[in-house]
Formats: sequence, structure tokens, C-alpha cells
Amino acid sequence: MKTLFYLFVFTLISFSKVNAASLTIYLSKCRSECDTETGLIKVYEGRKLIHKSRSLKTELKNLKPGTYYVRYNTIAEKKRELEVVIIDNQDRQLTLCFDDFEYYKKQAPSAIDVLKDNEKIAIYYEGKFKRQKEKDSISFVRRGAEYYMEYKNIERKMTEVEKEIIREFEYFLMYFSRKGFGKKKGKYIFKYNDIVVKRKDKTSKWNGFHYLLVDFGLLETDAC
Repeated sequence: MKTLFYLFVFTLISFSKVNAASLTIYLSKCRSECDTETGLIKVYEGRKLIHKSRSLKTELKNLKPGTYYVRYNTIAEKKRELEVVIIDNQDRQLTLCFDDFEYYKKQAPSAIDVLKDNEKIAIYYEGKFKRQKEKDSISFVRRGAEYYMEYKNIERKMTEVEKEIIREFEYFLMYFSRKGFGKKKGKYIFKYNDIVVKRKDKTSKWNGFHYLLVDFGLLETDAC
């Protein structure tokens, strides 16, 4: 009887090891590896909520085979849901980008796309980054078929990638005039010819102007 009992226990342990599966979720900002703030993520097994976390790294072990759903909100409060199929004895890893947003869904053309010859876009910023006060500005001007970036004593022709960065920045800034979360730490003036748009950054997690300069190669990336 004892032999049969131990054999039964060994079979159960072996079976559980064969079916053991895990899911590791990394939730971070794609902009900076130094950031430690994240949003809330929820993991569902079917419709059943099995885990909630705000950690940069979430590990779920001994999962049953089946379909799981990972839900989270981005920095712009856009809801995301990812389906993850878990099979026997599988270790899955999932990396989620906390500061992504679908700016390409914007309907109206960006300011840079309607600029005429010798017209300019200027962005003025006043706020804080890492507890240090900042007050800065950057401009973009069209001359014929070419576009130029002007920052302090630097002037150079823009690439198509940099034009895309400005489209993205404009959409994100205008979005935060209506939504977002956190304390109002940044003040922006977006000036296009005689049109002046004032906005307050409604999130302490974007740091938009800082990363705009990083994208243009005017600042180094963060030193953690």
C-alpha cells in the first residue's frame, strides 16, 4: 500500500511539473529605462480576474493551459487588452509599453503638414523635469520644399522621421488638454503663425519637451 501511495504522489508531482507554465509581464516606459512609475495591469483567466499589479515586473506561476487576457491603461489612458495563450510547461514573457498611443488616428492634419513657405511653428515650454525648473523653446520653419529645426544657436534641415516626431508630439500635447492624470507640471505654448494654443500637461509622467529634445539629438538620454 505504501508503495502504491508514494507512486501516486510521485505521479501527481510529475504531472504538475509537466503542466506547470508561467507568464512574466514587464510593464515600463518605452521612452526611458530610468522611469519607475507604471500603471495598473490586470490579468484574467477567461473572464475571471486572477491578478492585479503596479509592478515593473509581474510573475505568474503554475498557470493552467488556456487563454488569458492582460488589460492595462497607457499613459494617455487608452485601454489595451492582449490575449495570451498558455500551453503546458511554457514560460511566456510579455513586454508592455506604458507610454504608447495611437496618434496616427488623428483626423485633422498636423500643423507641420499645412505650413507654407517661410511659415513657422514654435513650441514654448515651462515646467520641471526631475525637480529642476526648465524654460525653453524650439522652432520649425519651412523654406521652399525643405523644413528646418531651430534651437538656440543650432539650425539644420529636418528629416522625414523628425517631421513624424512633431506630428506625434502635437497630437499627444493636444490630447492632454482633455485627458491624462497626475499633477499639472508642464505649461506649453504651441504657436503656428498667428494661432496660439496654450496647454497644461495633465500628467507628471510624460516629460514631453525633454524627450522631444532627446529625439532631435539635442539632449542625451537619461543617465539613471
